[in-house]
Amino acid sequence: MMLFFPRISILILCCFICSIFAKQKEGHVNDMWSVFPFRVDKRNDANKKIDDFFVDVHSYLDYCDYPLKINNNSDRRHSCNNLCELLQTESCPLQVGNISKGDHRIFYHWGWTPEAKNVEYDPHYDALKNLVIRSCERESRCVNSFFDSFNKIKQKRDKHLQDQYAVLIGKNKFDQLSNQEQKIGNAFIRIAYTVHILGDYTTNQGNDKTQEFSSILEDLSSALIDLSSGNKASVNDFIYELKTAAYLDPDDSKKIGESALNYLSKNFSNFLYKAKYIDYKKMFKAQGYIMK
Repeated sequence: MMLFFPRISILILCCFICSIFAKQKEGHVNDMWSVFPFRVDKRNDANKKIDDFFVDVHSYLDYCDYPLKINNNSDRRHSCNNLCELLQTESCPLQVGNISKGDHRIFYHWGWTPEAKNVEYDPHYDALKNLVIRSCERESRCVNSFFDSFNKIKQKRDKHLQDQYAVLIGKNKFDQLSNQEQKIGNAFIRIAYTVHILGDYTTNQGNDKTQEFSSILEDLSSALIDLSSGNKASVNDFIYELKTAAYLDPDDSKKIGESALNYLSKNFSNFLYKAKYIDYKKMFKAQGYIMK
């Protein structure tokens, strides 16, 4: 009985530390609500689809078994055992670090890259590749085995999240969308993905398992160009102002994340509404969503 209380104390301490150094699902979803042009309205059933989509984006990044389990399962945040098992083969057993804790980020915190069919050669994933090479002791067969398995899993995850976006605009599957609609869809997912990464910045200084801010800026620029039909002048202005705001204290990743999220919250909706490409407010209102 005497051992019971120390164990409880350790558990409470671990939960306390986790709450300090890791943003939870509600925090990430709230950040997305703040940045995107949808108004939180619990009386509106349509807007619940938006919340479900934001939870899906969060789940994609933080839950290694996505989309196998329900999104609100509290056991999932650091559960990467299923993925590790899928990535191992008899010919090439590979354990990438301690995946049971915050190292879950080593897999899916590098940017939204559905176009990358082999992430081994995508610069977004250089940190993962270097870790795999070290773990494989530079044996090419081992490295190839890892990425063969990882690419297949990632493609399934990408497709599922894309399908969730399609539901927002009244379709069942992403491949039912036109090329233009798919480009816009990937841009929206990329921005929501980026919001999650920036949320991690606000609670984890010096984290080496999260996308670099320079890469985040490149991804944001790409997404904004797709949303504004290549209006590079307005995109360059937006990125310059965002970068200026975020780099007021360039050595503090927490402040970079906070400043970048603050800028996006104040300016992304206006950027979207000013885009001549598509009337986004009209497009989403047609689906019954309440807009800011």
